[in-house]
Amino acid sequence: MVISLITDFGNKDYFVGVMKGVILSICPNTNIVDISHEIEPHNIDEAGFVISKSYNFFPAGTVHLVVVDPGVGSSRKILMAKTKDYFFVMPDNGIISWILKNEEKIDVFELKKTNILTDSPSSTFHGRDIMAPVAAKIASEKSLKGLGIKTQNFIKTDTAIPKISVNKIEGQVIYYDHFGNLITNIHKNDYHNLCKNTGKKEASIKIAGKDIKKICKNYSEGTKKKLNAIWGSHEHLELFLKEGNAKADCNIDKKEKVEIIFKCKS
Repeated sequence: MVISLITDFGNKDYFVGVMKGVILSICPNTNIVDISHEIEPHNIDEAGFVISKSYNFFPAGTVHLVVVDPGVGSSRKILMAKTKDYFFVMPDNGIISWILKNEEKIDVFELKKTNILTDSPSSTFHGRDIMAPVAAKIASEKSLKGLGIKTQNFIKTDTAIPKISVNKIEGQVIYYDHFGNLITNIHKNDYHNLCKNTGKKEASIKIAGKDIKKICKNYSEGTKKKLNAIWGSHEHLELFLKEGNAKADCNIDKKEKVEIIFKCKS
């Protein structure tokens, strides 16, 4: 049994450790894998991107628990979801949208049984008192039976999907990694599909007044002290400085608009 964890709790406090203790108390043989606890606080889209690029590398049957929950203690719902191979537990705040775009079939449930651990959950720590116990119960039983009701009424976000027109893809920076590389919501398939649909094209990438003409095949191909583009291992458009930090040195942050503009060859 495997449960993965993604949170914005960081590693200073006891929050992550307590959640693991709850999981192991309910399901002692669980293998708990930390994907990341360094999600920017309250950043729902960053959490969505990270889970969308992580979950399908795990064994079938894994329960993925995502606790980035700025609405904790409010009337927001808690969701569970099941795909062909995986289970998910997360707050209803748009994170699920990043899973939906990857999956042809997904069943989403609203959690109703919130008292697995306690009848009086803390209003500030649903990760410990509600979501971790639910994830542990799913891992032990491999089922959502008795935990909630199927629903199509949940929050969706459009950040996961760029805007695509006849000759342009308009996206945004959604994440930066440890190296300061800037990752966008533009997927490689978006680019190639537009190339295919419109015939032979040349394209330029525009961001923050910069114009990038080439998509590199690897980091070594980049030009030093200039912003470069590459399709990252996540298959999204990534902007980088060769042996540098694009976030720090180019003063570009999340939500910065990125455009790929196609031009017919003359």
